[in-house]
Amino acid sequence: MHRACEDHSKRERVNPKNHLDLTVSHHPSSTMATISELQNHSFWQVSISIPKENALFIEDFFMQSGALGYYEVLYEEKTTSLSDDSTILYFFFEKDFPARAFPLLALESGGIIAEDVRVEEIKYEDYIRQFEDSFRSFQVGSRTWLVPPWDDKSAEIPNGVTRLRLAPGLAFGTGKHPTTRLMIEYLEEMDMGNEIFCEIGTGSGILAIAALLFGCPRVYAVDIEKMSIQSAYENLGLNKDMVFEKAVFEVGDFSYRPPEQASLFVANILPSVFIANDKDLLYFLNSCPRWALSGVPIEQKNTMTGFLDNHGKSFALIEKEGWLLFHEKMQ
Repeated sequence: MHRACEDHSKRERVNPKNHLDLTVSHHPSSTMATISELQNHSFWQVSISIPKENALFIEDFFMQSGALGYYEVLYEEKTTSLSDDSTILYFFFEKDFPARAFPLLALESGGIIAEDVRVEEIKYEDYIRQFEDSFRSFQVGSRTWLVPPWDDKSAEIPNGVTRLRLAPGLAFGTGKHPTTRLMIEYLEEMDMGNEIFCEIGTGSGILAIAALLFGCPRVYAVDIEKMSIQSAYENLGLNKDMVFEKAVFEVGDFSYRPPEQASLFVANILPSVFIANDKDLLYFLNSCPRWALSGVPIEQKNTMTGFLDNHGKSFALIEKEGWLLFHEKMQ
């Protein structure tokens, strides 16, 4: 469950390791019922400020211990980093989890000294209500607007644009981060009529849904978090005339293989995650004629270019506001 908080000058980090044995029904009606039940649901939110060198250990430990999901504060608006030495991690737990006692015990077991630890109860409906008060339609591509359901009749939306309807929830992907917009602009320029789309780390489903809106016949998208899959199906249902049979959202990581050969692969994550999953990533880069990777801050350009060069991959670059998208270079 990645909290969609890009408009609060933060960005989540997606960790594509499948720590939890989670399954979710692929039938839209059952997923939608689960989402509806969330309206009166409460969660524990645990925020921890720790040295960056300890972040991966804490992420793994908390996810293995039952966290529904997490996000990491990575940058302030107009920058690509929050600080040099520390980071803030937010985790979400079900209400029956001993969230008040667990963080300090976990930190102590790892010998980690946290700068700050906070535990608070949040209600899903209150979280969504905050978005309804401030989140309005905006341009997310050259000819695409992201439209929340409560703003569908906005006079600000130009005639003739593609409306990508999405309700900000507890999954990454509200469309405001530069990497998401880079991806949508990349997809806009493609002839999607014959593409089979595959995505690792789908979050809210925004990119997979965009691909469908742009004419893609089928999409397969995975995320390690059950809440993201539920959110993706909910958002799919917000888009009028969308055929559910064209989309498969399910829990999975980089080891996922779609049931039919994909021709277009995308992932919007981080360089360290790409490299940590290099063998599975190379499977997609080698088997898919079209591919795009984003989530790369410009400071880490050399890391990604070196990785791609070392594996003989020709690529082109697109930059936006200090973030990069790497994509296939057609011969």
